[in-house]
Amino acid sequence: MTNYGGRFIYLETLEKEWPELIDDLCNRCILKFRKAILASDQREPDSFVTLCSYPGAEECAGQLRVWAAESNLHDEWMLDAAVQTLRYMAAPRPTRWVYIAPDLPVPTLEMKFEAVWIPAMMDGLAHTQEGPDTRTSCET
Repeated sequence: MTNYGGRFIYLETLEKEWPELIDDLCNRCILKFRKAILASDQREPDSFVTLCSYPGAEECAGQLRVWAAESNLHDEWMLDAAVQTLRYMAAPRPTRWVYIAPDLPVPTLEMKFEAVWIPAMMDGLAHTQEGPDTRTSCET
């Protein structure tokens, strides 16, 4: 069983204790990453495996592997986090890791709204300053 909470804590700790790691990732890999993305007609990758499937992404993938090895990062999910972080780095001054595990069970929020509008009642309320009379029959 994957400990996703542990992964997120690990990435938060890297942000705090080793912020240069993100800078190094960007400095080494962002240009080749952008080149690989622009050369492809596929959507932006969300994993290292997806990036490797892009034609012309071999240099970028190689740079990522070298960066990970030199940084002593050996888990495949860290390469996924690096790819997702590179996607995020289009924003000025990237300051955090980005990682969403593809097999993370994320519940879907479904919202349903039901409302009724009765113009005659609503129009009458709009003309009073105090709003509707909320007293019950016991208070009168």
